Formats: sequence, C-alpha cells, structure tokens
Amino acid sequence: TPSSPLRMWLNNDDDSGAVQEDSVKDAPGEGSSDSGDNVVDGLSDLVDFFPVHIGFGEALDTILGIPGINASDVEVRLSCNGAALGCVETGFLASEAGKHLSNPNVGLGSAVVSTVDTNITMLSQSFSSAMRQNPAKGVVLLEGKTRSSEGTAAMLTAELRYDGTNVLAATLPVLVAPVEEFYRWYNFRAVAGGAVSNASDTEAPDAFPDSASDQKNIVFIHGFSVNEQGARAWSAEMFKRLWQSGSNSKFHAVTWRGDEGLPDGFHYHDNVENAFATASTFASQFSSLSGETTVIAHSLGNMVVCSAIQDHGFRPDRYFMLNAAVPAEAFDESEWDDTALFNPMVHQEWVSYPSRTWASHWHDLFQTNDIRHGLTWTNRFADVPVLTDLYNYYSTGDEVLAVYDTPDADSSGKITISSGTGGSLRNHSWQKQERFKGRYGIDPLAGFGGTSDMGWGFSVLGFWELGSPPMYTNYYVNGVLAMTHVRITRYTSAQAGAAIDAQLASDPVFRHDLMVGIPSDSMSDADKVFHLARGVPALSGPVGSRGVLGKGFAANKDMNEHPDASTWPRGGEESFNGWRHSDIKDVAFPFVFQTFRNFVQGGSQ
Repeated sequence: TPSSPLRMWLNNDDDSGAVQEDSVKDAPGEGSSDSGDNVVDGLSDLVDFFPVHIGFGEALDTILGIPGINASDVEVRLSCNGAALGCVETGFLASEAGKHLSNPNVGLGSAVVSTVDTNITMLSQSFSSAMRQNPAKGVVLLEGKTRSSEGTAAMLTAELRYDGTNVLAATLPVLVAPVEEFYRWYNFRAVAGGAVSNASDTEAPDAFPDSASDQKNIVFIHGFSVNEQGARAWSAEMFKRLWQSGSNSKFHAVTWRGDEGLPDGFHYHDNVENAFATASTFASQFSSLSGETTVIAHSLGNMVVCSAIQDHGFRPDRYFMLNAAVPAEAFDESEWDDTALFNPMVHQEWVSYPSRTWASHWHDLFQTNDIRHGLTWTNRFADVPVLTDLYNYYSTGDEVLAVYDTPDADSSGKITISSGTGGSLRNHSWQKQERFKGRYGIDPLAGFGGTSDMGWGFSVLGFWELGSPPMYTNYYVNGVLAMTHVRITRYTSAQAGAAIDAQLASDPVFRHDLMVGIPSDSMSDADKVFHLARGVPALSGPVGSRGVLGKGFAANKDMNEHPDASTWPRGGEESFNGWRHSDIKDVAFPFVFQTFRNFVQGGSQ
C-alpha cells in the first residue's frame, strides 16, 4: 500500500566480484555507482537487489490456450512512475524469491540489468513462457537507480497485454531512498579528539520511520583503523545485510575515533585508549533506548562496548562480538598463561626471566585496595557475560587475530616474532602489538609499532632507596653527585630472580626510564587506561580467534566453519584463505547470509 510500500535503497555504492576489501567503495555515493551500468557488479552487488513476483502465470496460460492466439502477440511489461529501477529476470519460484541473497551459485553475478522507468520495459518471451509453464515463477530482482520523491512512493506497474490491449495490470508502491535515510547515525569521534565531517543524525529516519519497525533496536559499532568514510561504508553494508536477513528493527550506526595515527597498527595502543574514552558516551546514549536492544561490534569496537557494560552501566539485551580484538583473559582467567617456554605471547628476550618480574604480573605486588592492583587484563570484563546475553562470533581463519606459535629452531623455548612474521604486517598484528609493548625504538621496525611504556622493554636506569652495591651505586652528573641508590644497567635474569617484591615494586625489571616513570598509587583512571593499553601485555590470545569458556557466554561460534567450504571465495589464496578479520563485510552477502540470519533470530545457530 502507499503507506506501507516496498522499501529499497539506491544502489549507489561500487561493488565488484565476490570479495570487496576496499571499504570506501561500500560507502554510499563513492566510486562508480553500481546502478549506473547495465549489469550486476558481481556477487557483492546482489545485496542491493529486491525480489518481486509478477503473478501473471495463470492469466498467460488462459490467454495462450485460446486457439489462434500467438505468444508473440502477448506481452508482459513493466513501468515505474516516480523513480527509475533496474530489473533482472530470474527463473526463481516465488517461494525462493530471495535465493540470490543466500545462494552464491545462482549464476546472477554478471546478469544483465534493464531499466524500468516511465518508458515501457518489455520482459522477454522466455521469461513469460517460464511463467506460463509454472505460475510460481515470474520473479524479477529490482535495484534503485533514482530516488522517489521524498516521502512519496513511486508506482511500479506490471501489465499483461494482448494485441496492444491491456488484459491485466497490477501496481506496487515502491519507496526508493539513499540507504543512510533508513537509519540513525551517531558520530562519537570528537569524544577522543577526532575531527567530525559527518555530524550525528539521530532523528527518526525518513525512509524507514520508527512506526514501520518492530520497535526493537540494533546498534552497530565498527573496529580499529576505520576512518569516517570507512565507517559510513561499514554501517551501510551491515544495515543492508541485516535488512536482507529479515531485520525490521531500528538501526543505530556508530562511528568513533579508532583510526588515530598512522595505518597498519602503528598507533593501535592510542586507539585502545580512545575506545575506553568513548565507552561512557556510548553507554549514556544507548541506555536510554526504548525496546529490546541488540549490540553488534566488530574488532576493537568491542573494547568500547565491553567498557560501556562493565564500567558505565550499559545493559543491552543481547551482544554479538565479531572478531573481537580483546584479550580472552579479560573474560576467562584460565586463558591467561604465564609459562615462559613456548608461550607465543612472551617476547623472546624475556623467556629466561621469572614471570613474577614481567609487566603482566606487576599488579600482583600490590594490595587489592591499591589502584595498581587493577593493572591487568585478567578478568577486566568478567561481568560482561553475566550482564547481557553474550555471543562470541570468532574465526579460526582470522589473519589479524591469529596467534603465531611456531617455536624457534634452536629448541630454546622461544617464539621469535618480527613485524614481517606471517608474511605481512597485517598477519598476526594483534599479537604483534601485544609483543611490541615497551619495544619502541628497540626492535627494528617492530619497535616503531610499539610503545615506550612498561611491556617487554627493559629498564636500563632505575632507583630503589634500599638498593646497595654492586647493583645500585651513586650517580654523578659532571662530577657532582646527583642521586644515590641508582641502577645504571638492566637486570640480568639472575638479578631479577633474586629481587624481592619491594624491590620489583619500586624498581621493576620492565621499562620505566625516568622520563616515563612507573604507575603510582595515586594515578587517575585515565592514567590507568593509558598504562593498561600501552604497557601491560596480554598473556592470552584475543577473543576473536577462539571460543571462550568464561562464565555466562550464551554461545561461541566459529565463523570459519562455514557450511560449504568449497564455495568460499578465498579458497585460492595462499594463506588465511578462510574467514578473515573483516569478512563479515568484505565477502559477498550470499556467503555469510546464515551468520546474519543468526543475528536477526537472536543468536540461534
């Protein structure tokens, strides 16, 4: 009806093939608009097509059953008043009208698209013949080429004509609008000091008013290294896929400053801080939503959501973690592993040092009422699985979150990692940033992706008021005594093993040059986040690479176990040819349809 039309968005992104890794091309209005040509632009483009069944089969059979009437005298025509559409003929049955969305083998990845507007478009004789033979056929796929008048539906008309005369006609109201007019947009980039080009637009969307929804909410937040245009692309693509999976919920798209600094992970730790800084705003904004609320977060966006739940009182009904870039030990302390030998999370130069001297253990030296006792990832988000229905959608094929665990050939128990381990900076990059904490300026190249705070760096200058020679000595500047009880060399593993707790608390083995200092018992919450993000290495892999057994998880789902591996479009690649870090968006929708259907159905698998 005009008040409840078929709603579709303009097909004005720039899809191609079965894998779309250029995130900006998914942003509406960027690149070459898919609807501007006359073909389907690969399997990635099919999410932008909507099925319509033309039920003229029985009428065709009746007319063509009359003696003397030729098939060439009978026409099925389409026209559209108020918008321009693209049309693809299919052989689908009405009962399988959406098969192009769930089956990558339908053969429509390069199908011809005809234009339907005020000019008459004739459907082919073969299409009409198939419809006559089986009235359940007659499905066309439509895309939006131009928008309908704002707030007004266009009118799609199907006509059955014999010898130039209308025999039967049917109309369908169609509302065509830019996809960003279907949902709300929240720009939180300024919270962490980021620039804002596309301001928040939180009013009820024109193309999909709240009254047309099921009164539920879906909130989506992207991950690390996504700029503002990339966030538009992620948001649009996630909305489309949820909609085409049957979602009728209000959609809330969130962008935040997760792209500070250079690309490829060189400023990852700054963005962990930004995630914690954004969490309060996120919680405040979405705690006030009415109706059931589901949150879907990708990669480092999960740090925002977990902090919002753990620290700021946010209580969504349901939460899907996708490829979560969060230490597994934050939920399940059994994932925390402080063994030294053959531990992929331990820097190779620390294998001979007792684990009690590591930055990851330093918090144990302090009482529970000392803020420094909280400088650990262990159980940092332990309450989250209890406070919401938490679903961990991880991937054992994730190249970013995969943990490299091949020991060195010398049987030393070391696992050496450099920036190029795995063949590129991106591969194993989450593990690398944990291993590079404290290594800034020390390791070749890798050190420039690390930090100068705590971590796996060594202190070469320290102070302990109870220190005595030969380890501690007097320190002179230009012949003048400047300090006493000063250590001017780094700890040996034997010295570290012999150090008492009080010494390690005041003068840790890990990096704490006088210019950097060590965390104090009076540090602020922001300082605590700073040291946790930049200085405390996780001793577990990330949630997004494994199932987690922590209390309260509703389910763990390995997305890499897709139903039909033989059709997965990355099968010909040399490494990490399964479900990669961003394949929830990058791989064409028919391959990932079931995962989105799970989201819409509330987590059922």
